[in-house]
Amino acid sequence: KDYESSKKFYNQAIGLAPQAVEALLGICYPLEAQKKTDELETVYKKILSLDKANSKVNYALGNIYYYRKDFIQAEKYFDLVQTMYPFDYYSTLMSAWTKYFLNKKNDAQRLFNIVLIISPTDQSAKEGLNLLK
Repeated sequence: KDYESSKKFYNQAIGLAPQAVEALLGICYPLEAQKKTDELETVYKKILSLDKANSKVNYALGNIYYYRKDFIQAEKYFDLVQTMYPFDYYSTLMSAWTKYFLNKKNDAQRLFNIVLIISPTDQSAKEGLNLLK
């Protein structure tokens, strides 16, 4: 896996078309594989400056902040995805846990229940609801 060559070619594409979301999304693949979250965060924010409603990028940024335990920032990005796709399984589940950790119990409960509508056997949502009892 030659991530450096991959990044080189994507950087060339970005140089040729700096406003192209496609090239910016492309460089995210090797950065994700290398777990370079600081660089990913920068690229994702650049993409959002061009395409603020990009659900993939909003979700990905939400995940970065969630795993950094920056739940306030994570909530901002997951909420944007939830507005566009209120029944998306992954963003609903991550949003539910984010609300849980922000002590927004009613919101967390509502979202965990939506996850169970989408996936009735989801163990993570069931665990979240049990913790809210």
